[in-house]
Amino acid sequence: MAGEQLNLLQLSAEELVQYERHLGSLRDTKSYFRTYYSDGRRDGLLEGRVEGIAQGITQGIAQGKAEGKAEGKIEVALKLHGLGLPLAEICKATDLTRETLEKLILDE
Repeated sequence: MAGEQLNLLQLSAEELVQYERHLGSLRDTKSYFRTYYSDGRRDGLLEGRVEGIAQGITQGIAQGKAEGKAEGKIEVALKLHGLGLPLAEICKATDLTRETLEKLILDE
């Protein structure tokens, strides 16, 4: 019964062998679950890192493109200003606000 304690001294030789096999099986099962839990956790962490790196690279590329595009607009705006184009025309050509353009010209 579940509440009774096993007395190994009362077991026959055959029952003792079966008991030892059962304990070995339980140890193997426990080891199996520990191993696969550990492997699964490791694999999950690795997958998370890979996804994080890929996401970081994608965001970095997008940010770099946006910054490059903004710098290109500023460069074009300053060149057009140097050619004497009116600020309103430069704003239309570059999609920069008049305030931004005026600040760029003052900082130049």
